[in-house]
Amino acid sequence: MNSEIHTVPRVVSIFLGLFFMSFGLPFALVPFMMISDGVIDPNYPFESLFMLAFSSPFFLAGTGIMYMGARAVLMGIRGEETTPDAKFVHPELVDEPESQIDIDKFDPPEPGEEGWWEEESDS
Repeated sequence: MNSEIHTVPRVVSIFLGLFFMSFGLPFALVPFMMISDGVIDPNYPFESLFMLAFSSPFFLAGTGIMYMGARAVLMGIRGEETTPDAKFVHPELVDEPESQIDIDKFDPPEPGEEGWWEEESDS
């Protein structure tokens, strides 16, 4: 029973990773599909440059999603768990400065107290 609890998230991680990889693949292939269609033609350098610049965000987003999917698959296979930073897990182990700056120290005085905006009395 205990091994089943740890197995389910790993299997889900693997399937989600495969989904992300298959989702990102068409986006990563956009520049290559444009080359195969003949949209990028050396005879038209400015239009080809524009089409390469237009397709590069698709390529970057697709490869980023595929990278996330590959990491999820590897984490599912290896059984790794992501943990937050040490200061969130063990806050008592983090070195904090002994003297904290009090933010109220820099606030201006309240109206009625000594302050530069106080009007001088007419006497």
